[in-house]
Amino acid sequence: MGNIEDVIARSVEKTIAPSEKFIEEIKNIISSAGNLNHAIDSIMQLKSPSEIGAISEAELLRSVMLGHLEVHFGEMKYRLNADVLPWTEIAPEKAIEFFKTQKLIPTKAFKRLAKSVAAKSKEMAGDYLEYTQEHMKKMLLEALENGETPYDFLKKFDEMVGGIGISSSAKHYLETFYETNMAGARAYGRWSEQRDPEVIKALPMWQYKTMNDGRVREGHQAMSDRIYPAKDPIWDIWYPPKGVRCRCYVSALPDGEVSPPFAGKPDPGFDQSPAEFFKK
Repeated sequence: MGNIEDVIARSVEKTIAPSEKFIEEIKNIISSAGNLNHAIDSIMQLKSPSEIGAISEAELLRSVMLGHLEVHFGEMKYRLNADVLPWTEIAPEKAIEFFKTQKLIPTKAFKRLAKSVAAKSKEMAGDYLEYTQEHMKKMLLEALENGETPYDFLKKFDEMVGGIGISSSAKHYLETFYETNMAGARAYGRWSEQRDPEVIKALPMWQYKTMNDGRVREGHQAMSDRIYPAKDPIWDIWYPPKGVRCRCYVSALPDGEVSPPFAGKPDPGFDQSPAEFFKK
């Protein structure tokens, strides 16, 4: 089966073209503007590229399904048929069809999920737009304070856009943008499948797992290998990811000794349950 890194990398690569097209639209606005104030006004009225919302929707749904299937075919000891491997290379339409045939969630629940995914994708497109607009506005206002003209600004445009991280030459923002959202969607899928009554009956204990290498954050490592019942409130706070680029995960077990209470905290902004992922 493919992994979430494949999904993230594909999401970034698919977004490069519409993102650079959007950058070119901004560049044209600045070029044709009478002054930088007019350019700012026009840029702040732009709408997010529709392609980014469409890419986000398809990959979010794929990430959720990936999470479900990791549990269904992994922890529940089922086997994924070889003719559907690797999972992340399946077209979204076929992936959805396969997901339905496995009856991992009822049809009504799947429809609700699809609506939530669509809403989240619009939110993501809005986040991309706001991020780009605010950074462009900040750079243009600084140029205004320095007495620059649109022509002056355009001479350093490519270099400044590189700092934003939304182009093929510098894509750090897009990588973080998709890593955070796709990892959250995958976690939602794993969490939903692990909470299925049939799964909880077979695997009622959850264990927090890290990669146990030098890249694991100290706070996350402190939670490593701790075991609590699936319905313990600690998972409302500690079901990973618990930070940007967090690689931790929860493994469902048939039994295990309950660990002592844990008072540690996740990274700031990551103390919510996967249930909240589609509710923001």
